[in-house]
Amino acid sequence: MLVAHRYLTVATIAIAIAFPIRAKSAQPATPVKPFVANPAQIATRFTRPPLPKRGAPGNAGRGAGTRSCMTLAKQSPQPMLNNLNALVPEERVGNVTHVWGLTTLEHPTLWFYIPFDSAGIDSIGFTLQDDSGQTIQKVSVPIPAKAGLVSVQLPEAKPGLQVGSTYNWFFTVRGRCPGDPSAFVEGWIERTSLDSATRDRLQQSSPHQQAALLAEKSIWYDALHTLATLRQADPKNATAIANWTELLKEFGMEPLATQAIVQ
Repeated sequence: MLVAHRYLTVATIAIAIAFPIRAKSAQPATPVKPFVANPAQIATRFTRPPLPKRGAPGNAGRGAGTRSCMTLAKQSPQPMLNNLNALVPEERVGNVTHVWGLTTLEHPTLWFYIPFDSAGIDSIGFTLQDDSGQTIQKVSVPIPAKAGLVSVQLPEAKPGLQVGSTYNWFFTVRGRCPGDPSAFVEGWIERTSLDSATRDRLQQSSPHQQAALLAEKSIWYDALHTLATLRQADPKNATAIANWTELLKEFGMEPLATQAIVQ
């Protein structure tokens, strides 16, 4: 134990004799806690990454123009719920709308909202192209029994994303009517890597904490899928609902937060 002063005054010695200091029993060292994030703050902590140099123009379905002869399962006063939508942030730069996000995974999962009556859907497909326009993957998506949120995971048996590369994806719903009617949304995804310290924090964190950390590090697709998985596993869990809602609300997609996960 370090002594602040080399010499003690007589008064100090007298006090020490009158009130001797009792040695404290040894206490176990407090374990170092892993990374903890407030789940309710996940949306506000999301860091929007800079757009890639070549840009990422696309259409996530927020506006009109995705309709075809397919009928809606239910007309909604919320315009967003009357269109096919991709659960990806949009960023308007000049006259161009950019639809883009990051992932750390070789075979990530993407999420979409389908508003159409399943009886009028002929097929659903997902196409992934590299930045030169070459098709990397084509995935046939099962038609859901009802309108709602669906996910598409890139099959692990097929080539995945490479770190540092950007890919263009298309999600298309074709209808059962004359001609080739379809509604589609389009966007971009880039695979990135995390530093070793962040990877260690993820391993020590709960799923809710992982989602918060991924959002903080700008990893949209992984954060969204983590929260969707938590919501799907326990649909009545208040924390899962709040986190999911806050993340979508941050980017103007709050109407989609209450929609059922149907696939």
